[in-house]
Amino acid sequence: MSDVVPELLKEIQDDFQRQFRSNSKVIDIYGKIRSHLATYKEANEFSIQCGEMLANSFKKYLTTDVLPEGRMWYNIATRILTPTLRNNYSLITDVTDSAQQIFNEKNGIGFKPITPAFNTDRLNGLIDKVSNAENYDEVSWVMDEPIVNFSQSIVDQAIKDNADFQFRSGMTPKIRRTVVGGCCEWCQRLAGTYEYPYVPTDVYRKHNRCRCTVEYISTEKKQNVWTKQTEYFEEESPADKQRRLLKEQREQQTASRRIAERNAVQELMRQHPDWSEAGATKYYRMNLSRQ
Repeated sequence: MSDVVPELLKEIQDDFQRQFRSNSKVIDIYGKIRSHLATYKEANEFSIQCGEMLANSFKKYLTTDVLPEGRMWYNIATRILTPTLRNNYSLITDVTDSAQQIFNEKNGIGFKPITPAFNTDRLNGLIDKVSNAENYDEVSWVMDEPIVNFSQSIVDQAIKDNADFQFRSGMTPKIRRTVVGGCCEWCQRLAGTYEYPYVPTDVYRKHNRCRCTVEYISTEKKQNVWTKQTEYFEEESPADKQRRLLKEQREQQTASRRIAERNAVQELMRQHPDWSEAGATKYYRMNLSRQ
């Protein structure tokens, strides 16, 4: 039996690139980035476009006729989904980084954007779903709207990670979820503006075909109650600037470690459903100290 993946993957990737280069919304978003006007609203739209274009390519080239025995085998699913979704991740995080950088500069914040980690668990979940059926037609829906949802989740995770980092750095980020179109009752309940960290987890979640937007809308800096001066806006000496930059770097590294710990703890709890969060955290830290 010949290996169908190389040809299939090339056809899918080439088709995606053709769509991407001619997509008017993508072109417009890149123009806003160049003009320093892009926000997370544009990042969300960009993620939808990337997800829909990839789903279109899957629909065009993945059929029971071309798959061995009409089935999406695990090996094929892994070799098709991994590079294509990682490419979407790379494209989308470039845009979220740009949106966050523009936001930071407009608000006088000296931090670099936090890039969310690639969600391997979600990738593996898609691979498992699409490869478990005897016939691809039974699960072809997994390669449609869930691909868009996966792409949107990258933006939502970027918002969450940057809000978490800036909150831990002494700021008060605000997150806004806005309904789009004739949304469901669940989405209507989640709509509103939240001050971090008092943001329900569901605010960052989307069901299939949900087009609600999540945006990072403002950050207030803590003020010195004695001088009434906002942090970092006083004129700095070169030595003070260097100390501040080193402090920011340490804080960013600390935030990155916390994000890594949180992801690891969530993975441990997924592998061990009977573990508590405290127990999983303790296990993670004990093993980390031994390394």
